[in-house]
Amino acid sequence: MRIAKKIYLVDTVLKLFNDEWERQSITKVTSYTYESTECDDPIVYYCCNTMYFEDIPESISDLDILALRQVIDLTLLENTYTCNINSWSAIHGEYNNYSYLCWTVSPEISCVIKYSPNYIETEDIFKMADSINYS
Repeated sequence: MRIAKKIYLVDTVLKLFNDEWERQSITKVTSYTYESTECDDPIVYYCCNTMYFEDIPESISDLDILALRQVIDLTLLENTYTCNINSWSAIHGEYNNYSYLCWTVSPEISCVIKYSPNYIETEDIFKMADSINYS
């Protein structure tokens, strides 16, 4: 079933229960997986692309929690600290033996890099993140 038809069906059924609900946005997550013969756990880069239907934010100065939640619930992260990727606000934390680096570039784009700190240095993940340019 095509995604547009699925969205239409969800919208239609939701309106039956309460016509106050309006679709605000759709976030599509694309993952890029990097594997190594020297490592059991891959590095996964997630790009979250959000399309808005109502109330398009003019800018996001911090993290887009709703988009990032498609990959990881930030409230689950432990040992978190804030940082910057290029000039964007970011958060780094750990969950379930993995580390996550999360940042928002614009109202339409948020990013997450998931990796095992047992196999790759955090500094190298920051270099990877800094190389991603959405200007």
